[in-house]
Amino acid sequence: MWFFTKFGYPVDGYATYKLKILLQEGVNDDLALSISDAGSNYAMYINGNLFSQNGKVGKTKEESEVYLKYKNLDIPKEWTENGELELIIHVSNFHDVAGGFWDAIKLGTQAEISKTAKQKNALDLIVFGFLFMMGLYHLGLYTIRKKDTSPLFLGMFCVLYQFYKVIA
Repeated sequence: MWFFTKFGYPVDGYATYKLKILLQEGVNDDLALSISDAGSNYAMYINGNLFSQNGKVGKTKEESEVYLKYKNLDIPKEWTENGELELIIHVSNFHDVAGGFWDAIKLGTQAEISKTAKQKNALDLIVFGFLFMMGLYHLGLYTIRKKDTSPLFLGMFCVLYQFYKVIA
């Protein structure tokens, strides 16, 4: 996360990150990137080409636009032919108290990235199912015993939270 206040810098602002990746021979055929949710707007360039963008990067709050989205993206093979990748990421944060990337950007084969995404989706579905069923259970408890309102509130919270997660 982007906690610049820890080092005396403000949370609001913009920055540019640059990374040069040297690829081993034979590894550059089917590469992909996994970009987690970010608390900031960003524009990612690979070898000078715009590769991924969330929102609109700006130097002020008015210039920037927020958009948060988890992405798995395949890197075109022609970008890896010379054996290196140059990543340049422009980031701005004017809307969140914990800006920056909330998790590491992962580089791997398309199969590895796809497998990880499927595991994440499976875990999300399991948690969704448990919380939704728990919400329905507590709503059922409330219908049996209406004197105690705590099952009503817990049940409503669980069910409404799951609807929020589906919409967001």
